[in-house]
Amino acid sequence: MGVVRSADVCVIGGGVIGRCAALALAERGVRVDLVTREVPGSASRAAAGLLAPSIEGGSGVAHDFAVAARDAYPEFLERLRDSVKARVEFGRAGILSVALDDASERRLRARTDSPWLSPNEVRSLEPSLAPTRGGVLSPLDGYVDNVALMAALEAATRSLKPRIREIDGLVARLELERDSATLILGRGDRVACSATVLAAGAWSTSISGLPRRLPLFPLKGQMIRYDSVAASAPVSLSRPVYGAGVYVVSRSGSRILVGATSEDAGFDTSLTDAAAAGLTRGAVELFPQFARVTPADQWSGIRPMTTDSLPVLGTDPEFPALIYACGHSRNGILKAPLTGTCVAQLFLEEHSGYDLTPFSLIRQEPAPIAPLLDE
Repeated sequence: MGVVRSADVCVIGGGVIGRCAALALAERGVRVDLVTREVPGSASRAAAGLLAPSIEGGSGVAHDFAVAARDAYPEFLERLRDSVKARVEFGRAGILSVALDDASERRLRARTDSPWLSPNEVRSLEPSLAPTRGGVLSPLDGYVDNVALMAALEAATRSLKPRIREIDGLVARLELERDSATLILGRGDRVACSATVLAAGAWSTSISGLPRRLPLFPLKGQMIRYDSVAASAPVSLSRPVYGAGVYVVSRSGSRILVGATSEDAGFDTSLTDAAAAGLTRGAVELFPQFARVTPADQWSGIRPMTTDSLPVLGTDPEFPALIYACGHSRNGILKAPLTGTCVAQLFLEEHSGYDLTPFSLIRQEPAPIAPLLDE
């Protein structure tokens, strides 16, 4: 057996959720071991970075949490910039949803009570768009450059050594007590801590020793990118646009991202021509200029989905030393900073202004995992 390390909290997962949790804990003086290993299909860098609670819809406490997460972003990015001098592209000019035909207009009108924009009003907001039947602007939603965000988070967590100690490895097993946890890494090393945070995304279910089954499953998404600076396809975007079954997001004014498919393909990260063709078709319907160019890149990511698309966030009902922070589905980037704050509050037993009841593990009543006969 390998060397035993120890920390106050072990965070499992070096994606956007895990690093936000590690930062929030360390900023409160907690010693953190961040156990991470890059895996193909990690969702944090593969996403589009949309901050879109209005587009997602919903109501009640869960929706309020998503709105609070969006509204916390400017201050969070300012703190991140102050700590590591990193600027992360952030846009909050709203998100525009458009209808291109009668059917999509009916669907869009049915799911919103926001003011309907005329075709001319849509064109005034985004002149590069194809003619539409109108649309809806969600004025407070926006986006963040998730790739730049991840780079800034990595720099921030590494700048806090030794309070945050990063361990390269995969967690194979958890050994839990009510007030402590031990992580067994794949190479046999043991990491002991007072509590552990499970933030390994879709891979959270691969860790043995969990007290209950997690209601998580992987959902593959593919995206494409255009280089909008190409003279043959001048597209200018002021905000993300939804329509024709896709979303289109600008990056630094020189790249256009188009996403995303939803494929029940397990952890398969392979790229397909069918996905590229579908995304291209949607992009061209919105912006006919793209018919003259070929996408410059294509990639995939694995979302950690739950059946109700809400995260699992909170302490285990039987083992308080285990804090869940996984299953953020399509909204990991949106909810990561606020999730990190909540994780730190849970560990330190601080009062939180957020009701986490909708995110409880037992809301979907996953069955306890029966012990193996030879254990």
